[in-house]
Amino acid sequence: MGQTGDAKTQENIRKELYLDQPKWKQFLLYVNDVSPIAIHTREDIDAKQLKGIFLGGKHKLIKIPYLRRSYQSKREVGAILMQALPGTIMLTIAAMAIAVVVGIPLGVIAAVKQNTWLDTGAIFSSIVGISAPSFLWGLLLLTFLALCLPNTPGCRLAGTGSILMR
Repeated sequence: MGQTGDAKTQENIRKELYLDQPKWKQFLLYVNDVSPIAIHTREDIDAKQLKGIFLGGKHKLIKIPYLRRSYQSKREVGAILMQALPGTIMLTIAAMAIAVVVGIPLGVIAAVKQNTWLDTGAIFSSIVGISAPSFLWGLLLLTFLALCLPNTPGCRLAGTGSILMR
């Protein structure tokens, strides 16, 4: 809509998103949409295209939570989340693998070489690895890859390679 939307369009959007209702009612409508057991009228079921098992006539159902539609892309939020799920699972497995491959040897070194510089270094690197935010590690890894491997596709995608190679 942007800044050029007329009053009628704004009112339709407010009604569609339940922004014309009091706050407590907005909250209850939201909880009813996202809960797996909910009460909906036949019109709601048809309008929202709810999927589930209908019980007790037309009004009660066990359903897949309805996360509404994205205001920006007009797609269902559940579909957007499911589209991102494979990449998220891959990233999670990779992070867990790196944590195990790095963490277990550091723990063994710290246990075997107690009260030495290896113990202190292993503990220090473990604390830094846990304490530093993930976005910082991402930027450091991207910078490292851009310096060592300037033809890495991820570096060109993020723009870091071209900045560092000037």
